[in-house]
Amino acid sequence: MTDQQILQLVRTYQPNDIPIGGYVVDLEGRFVACSKPLRKILGLPLDGPVGDTISSFYQDPNDRSRLLARLREAEQEGGWLEKEIIAFKTRRGKRIYVQNWCRSVRNPQSGETIGYFGCLVDVTAEEQYRRLFEQLPAGTYRLDEDNRVAELNDEAFQMLGYENAKSEIIGKPVRELYAEPERYVDFSKRVANGGRAKGECLELLKRSGESVFLEAYTVELKNADETYAGREGILLDATTRERYRRILDSVPVGTYVVRADGDRDTITDCNKQLEDMFEFPPGGAVGFNIRDLYSSVEDVSKFKTTIENKDEAHLPLLGYELRVTTRLGKHKTIEVNSRLVHRPDNRILG
Repeated sequence: MTDQQILQLVRTYQPNDIPIGGYVVDLEGRFVACSKPLRKILGLPLDGPVGDTISSFYQDPNDRSRLLARLREAEQEGGWLEKEIIAFKTRRGKRIYVQNWCRSVRNPQSGETIGYFGCLVDVTAEEQYRRLFEQLPAGTYRLDEDNRVAELNDEAFQMLGYENAKSEIIGKPVRELYAEPERYVDFSKRVANGGRAKGECLELLKRSGESVFLEAYTVELKNADETYAGREGILLDATTRERYRRILDSVPVGTYVVRADGDRDTITDCNKQLEDMFEFPPGGAVGFNIRDLYSSVEDVSKFKTTIENKDEAHLPLLGYELRVTTRLGKHKTIEVNSRLVHRPDNRILG
């Protein structure tokens, strides 16, 4: 590039006037001009000649030839190369991600390409966040203002069975994915009322028609005027757990988990059968001290001694007859099959 052409570039394009990472380079990638924001992004001195080529900042040097090919395609259609995300490295070797807008600079007389003008924006935080969620074993999704599927990551496509038919689900009303339409209405209302939902288990339909149970963590999206803009969130596969829970709720056996806490043995989880057995209202057993269900203090002591003796022999307690009293005062005898759970230091957890 001649001195005259360089002067022409600098006069025509003034990247120092741009409050983002503006630059002008010649065909070989040597910097003709470089704005201060770009110097900060690349870890360069704020004044003086750059000395490096733009190629030296690419994490993968082959990316530049790939992007120039994309640029030629874009310019054939009358556009710019827009919003290309590239892995860069600063002068000190730190890995960053930048979003690039670029166009060719041409000789006014001959129309020959003599350089490139563009802008770079540091999107490292956003890109690292996006890549993290792409790699997590969790589905991410976004719905638009009409509650149609707008975005899914690869894990979500796979969960719903659309990994080989992605175009079929994008734009689909999410209502059609629910196994029970009334559940969609109920869930949507609660998200709208609270702005979010945490750990909700949803039964959705895969592309094959098979049910899949997904644990949803959802937040509502708003426009600047506070109108509804959709919702987004994370999906975790809960199919095995939910099917197991439903089986336990169907068989005539009460199942429970208890946490030992001083003089309390607190119920932390149980199925519907156990609630019915002890006449608890729905959800009323969790948090209850199970010792209050024993018929007497002596029964508590005898049961604890027996199960601890079994535990010392590395055996569960099976077929133990225990006298209990329900929440409504009824006396009955039940058969207990149980085992102790230990902490890593072998103390009893529950």
